[in-house]
Amino acid sequence: MSMRKSVIMAAVIGAVAFMSAAAHAAPEGVWLRPSTGGKVQSFTCRGGLGLKVVSSKTKKFIGETIMCGAGKTGPNAYQGSLRHLEQGQTYTGKVEFIGRIMRLSGCIMNGLICQTEEWRRIK
Repeated sequence: MSMRKSVIMAAVIGAVAFMSAAAHAAPEGVWLRPSTGGKVQSFTCRGGLGLKVVSSKTKKFIGETIMCGAGKTGPNAYQGSLRHLEQGQTYTGKVEFIGRIMRLSGCIMNGLICQTEEWRRIK
């Protein structure tokens, strides 16, 4: 194989790998919260990111939206209001998608104190 064909082939393989990684960072899917076994589905809500409970040990939370309309702050990052259903509180929420992981943070005091969890994509 010529040097030129080798370079083109390497570029094509690199582009496909990059596109595959970017696709896995897409927010659409169902995400598992390891600490409780609860699941949320990500979706478009009021033009931004939304998260809705689809499975929970606490049946009353199923169908509840915990985030809606979160604005994009980076290639795989969003920010908006985040409801903590167990506490009945709303926090500044940050969401970042890294491959098959959704890093979810709830913050108070303008982001001075945050609690972060990593949820895993299951669908």
